[in-house]
Amino acid sequence: MIAVGLATALLLSACGSKSATDTESSLPPGGTIRDEEIPSASRPAAVEALMNAYGLSAEEAEFQLGFQGFVIDLRESLASRFPDEFGGLWVNRNPFAILVAFTNDADVRVEELQSQFTEGEYLTPLEVDHSLVVLDEVVDLLTNGKQGTGELAALEGRVFDVRRQLTINRVVVVTEDPLVASTIASELPPNIVVIEGGPTTTTSLLH
Repeated sequence: MIAVGLATALLLSACGSKSATDTESSLPPGGTIRDEEIPSASRPAAVEALMNAYGLSAEEAEFQLGFQGFVIDLRESLASRFPDEFGGLWVNRNPFAILVAFTNDADVRVEELQSQFTEGEYLTPLEVDHSLVVLDEVVDLLTNGKQGTGELAALEGRVFDVRRQLTINRVVVVTEDPLVASTIASELPPNIVVIEGGPTTTTSLLH
């Protein structure tokens, strides 16, 4: 029996008769989620990097690399199909798990995914406060000059780093500027923005 790869499965699902808004059809159909057939010149280096960074054996690192394409494809699929609920997808290396976050019904959604793939037991549900869309809106607000004429206008020209950190479902702002810290803290709630003190690597794009 030839295993169905995720990219092919997603293509087949797009050709189905059900509406893409149906919960069932919005999940990619079954098949194996590991791909060991694609050779890569960088694979030995990737295996070594995982071993060194996470204390994995060579066999464990090889096993985890097989999920690489699946993780990318599933992340894109879920972000497209559940924009208001999908909170991200990332890999925990040791112990190995693929965490799939939603703002609601995480257990139900991931249980359905688990049943559709031969290695579905590695998919782990996580319920979070904010979707990726919401986190990206906050990042956009702080970095792309969309602060308007309110209090955030005081950040113009100030230096700080902004990043979306999925593992804590927050936007992290790093700055040594007390004005940046106090302004953001007063305008955005702590359950979505975390402020850290420290050196920055980039200059704010606010203008």
